[in-house]
Amino acid sequence: MTLDGYQAVEVENALIELPSQQPVVVMHEVGGDRVFPLWIGSHEFAVLSMLLEGSRAMRPLTHELLLSMVDALDAEIVRVRLVDVEDMIFHARIDLNNGREVDARASDAVILATQADVPILMSRELLDHVGFARPVEEDPAATDMQVEEFKEFLEDLDPSDFE
Repeated sequence: MTLDGYQAVEVENALIELPSQQPVVVMHEVGGDRVFPLWIGSHEFAVLSMLLEGSRAMRPLTHELLLSMVDALDAEIVRVRLVDVEDMIFHARIDLNNGREVDARASDAVILATQADVPILMSRELLDHVGFARPVEEDPAATDMQVEEFKEFLEDLDPSDFE
């Protein structure tokens, strides 16, 4: 889904940044090479990590309750937009199919988008401001390729090579 002035982005990973021990979501530009961090709270980190792993809570969590309420009001979330950042706090909008938008914390919006499987869009201006090119050594595809090359090297290794 495209929208003028916006670029699709996706959640790449949720992790704990060291040494600060702060939860962060690594987001990446769809069809591009830029990434950016989205700092989140520990509760949101736990929920997003669970979603990314395909796990579910035994009882509905707050984000599931919000999705149920939207559905009960005969509406649907069509997309989430990351629209601004002030003092390192991202601002988001949740767009509904009835033409309304809801102001939201970016972390909550990303969780709702992940759970509802709807696009996450970021204003191009904001992406230009916070996005940066991924260093080659952090490219997951490059890392996977390096691991495969190393495995092949180990398989071809003969003890007599060390004599």
